[in-house]
Amino acid sequence: MGVLKMDNQASHDLHEVPEVFSWSLCRGMQWPWLAGMLISGGLLYGFNRQEILLGLLFAAWLLLLAILDFRYLLIYDRLLAGLLILGGIPLLTGRLSWMDAGLGVVLGGGVLGFLRWLVPKGMGWGDIKLAMLLGWWLGGMGVCVALYVAFMSGGLCSVYLLLRHRLSKESVVPFGPFLALGAIVAFALADRCGEVVRLWLWW
Repeated sequence: MGVLKMDNQASHDLHEVPEVFSWSLCRGMQWPWLAGMLISGGLLYGFNRQEILLGLLFAAWLLLLAILDFRYLLIYDRLLAGLLILGGIPLLTGRLSWMDAGLGVVLGGGVLGFLRWLVPKGMGWGDIKLAMLLGWWLGGMGVCVALYVAFMSGGLCSVYLLLRHRLSKESVVPFGPFLALGAIVAFALADRCGEVVRLWLWW
């Protein structure tokens, strides 16, 4: 899961990308995405206009990253650079503190970096960089929620595809779409991320 293949697939033209919007081509991944978007939409109810616009921008950027990773198994550095620049908006608007953003970067990169150290072929560098940037956007508590949702949805989706014989044990499942899904849910939870993490620790 989440293997980043650095080969000639990167030369694909962007005009091919809209093909991945096909509902049938998602092979079961459309259901967790749909559920996550509906939940996030409900959580965003009551946010002010500035937060909603920021959330839509964040979600649109992540959706593009997820589509490209799903289609080509690649997370493009240019899109990550854009996410880094846009991540300054929550800091400038006071939605997130610099200390919290730094903690999120360390946690996001640290968790996936540790997993790559344990299983080198199980996690791509693109996933690690994306997790660090999600921490930059979401902070420490937020990236914890994002990672939890990503691992849970990715695991459930993989089990479902294995049971339906649409996936073999040797297949590569991109992790980027699940990271993006987790990030959108975490962004919608906002300040409630701390309560969610404390609830998990209690259980």
